[in-house]
Parts: sequence; structure tokens; C-alpha cells
Amino acid sequence: MTSFKKFIIVVAATCLVAVFWEYAERCSTLFAPRWIVHWFSGGDLNDTLTDIFAGMLGSVAFWFTNKIFKK
Repeated sequence: MTSFKKFIIVVAATCLVAVFWEYAERCSTLFAPRWIVHWFSGGDLNDTLTDIFAGMLGSVAFWFTNKIFKK
């Protein structure tokens, strides 16, 4: 498997996890008891997009640091 395909898999898997996390965060604000909502408070659209972008940026940073420090 080429390096580019591995990069795409890492970024796509991270985006999938980020989207599921945001979905769980939204469901927790709708259906969870109040003491859980404090820990999983879903924000507005800007919060959601920022969280997903941060996940993507983190996966890219992970990929490049892994490439740099790999033996």
C-alpha cells in the first residue's frame, strides 16, 4: 500500500471518529440526564465544525510526526 493511501486512511478514520463523537454529543444533549449533559454539552455549528477540523488537523500532525520519527 502506498504512503498516500495510508495517509488517506488515517485522515478518513479520524474524520469518521470525529463525526460519530459529534453525533453522540448531540444525542447526549437530547436524551441524557442533566448530570451527563454537563460533560457532553453539544455546541452550535461553529463548535461542531471546529471539533471536526481539529480532528483532521490532529490526524495530519500525527501522520507527519510519525513519518519524521519513524526509523
